[in-house]
Amino acid sequence: MVQKPIKYNGVLILTDEPEDFRAEELEEDKEIEPFLPIESFTHSEKFLLQLINSQFTILHKSVSEGRLPGNLMPYDDSKDNRPFYLRESFPWTTNYATKRNYLRELLHICSQPQIMRWRKVKKVLNVSEAKKIAEGVYCEIFLAEYKMETVILKLIPIGDDDQPINGCYISSFRDGVAKLIVLKEIADLCQVKQGYSTEGFVQLKGAMVVKGLYPSSMIYAWREYKQNGKSDKLNPNLFPANQSFLLLFAENGGTSLKEYKIICSKNSEIYLLILLTVTMLQAYSIVYQLFMALAVAEFRLSFGH
Repeated sequence: MVQKPIKYNGVLILTDEPEDFRAEELEEDKEIEPFLPIESFTHSEKFLLQLINSQFTILHKSVSEGRLPGNLMPYDDSKDNRPFYLRESFPWTTNYATKRNYLRELLHICSQPQIMRWRKVKKVLNVSEAKKIAEGVYCEIFLAEYKMETVILKLIPIGDDDQPINGCYISSFRDGVAKLIVLKEIADLCQVKQGYSTEGFVQLKGAMVVKGLYPSSMIYAWREYKQNGKSDKLNPNLFPANQSFLLLFAENGGTSLKEYKIICSKNSEIYLLILLTVTMLQAYSIVYQLFMALAVAEFRLSFGH
């Protein structure tokens, strides 16, 4: 067995394979490119390969020595058949279990007795200067102010089912419960439990369910985003006056990795070697932090993405 470099989805990795292994044996997987001789890689690529490979070696050794559990599935030995997020102060009955009210459960998780109107949340939510920064099929994402702090606001239109309203996609109350629970559990990974924790996921600051017309300031922010040619979504003013929304508030994680510039701006030859080393260390740090965050999430939550 020898280590050979391979490109997978554009990422260079080292892998142990027999001498006679050939990438053409995996023709059905077109993502894999043929092995390349180590001499064809630049010094920076070799450096990054060795760093990543050293961590995989440590991980493999830990697994071999039994220092990581073989069963990553969470286990609950209690006889309580209620969902774990409804075990405190929620009136669960046998009859309710056969016909659940997911809006009621969503409000319970948000600690709300009922859906609030937009005007009722102005004390904690300021969207007067909201700025749209991204979007998804079922959501709009803004920068806004929540409890005097700049946060990421994920706004999801929700309803009894997921049937589009006036051509606009919405999520069901049931999906809203699932989204919120996942975010809450992932945010809780920063707390040390079972010997593992990670700060690799953004923190959830809060959540609430509101009803009413889209705020005019957010319509304005949507139009600005649309004018820049970044949006394929319909104007949210198409939602009816009684439309419900799930608002999720997360900490501002800063510039996205897609837009973040790793390479330093200085280009003087005297700094070339130093800058190259720093750049590769940054790339390694990003990959390593990603692996570690996913490893903790997989261990504690059986998380997969």
